[in-house]
Amino acid sequence: MKKLFMKTGQIIKGLRLMKGITQEELAAKTDIKVRTIQGIENGDVDPHAYILQSFAVAIEVEFAVLANSEHELDTVDIEANSKWLPLLHLSGLFL
Repeated sequence: MKKLFMKTGQIIKGLRLMKGITQEELAAKTDIKVRTIQGIENGDVDPHAYILQSFAVAIEVEFAVLANSEHELDTVDIEANSKWLPLLHLSGLFL
């Protein structure tokens, strides 16, 4: 099984997208500027602990998930999520 290492910004972006939250919505929930969120997700900004705590509360994950600088994930899990995520986004059109 292949392993994939992801930076904190990539994890935040992935979790945000899985929750269906836009950067603007995350900014509104956390009182953090959209430009800062963009910088964190792009890897240009290293977030402080209080920002990670705000993200954890808004995205409904444990702080420890975001506090580690790198995360090791199974590529099988990522591939499974990548098949369903677009379908979930499109499902709203059919309601």
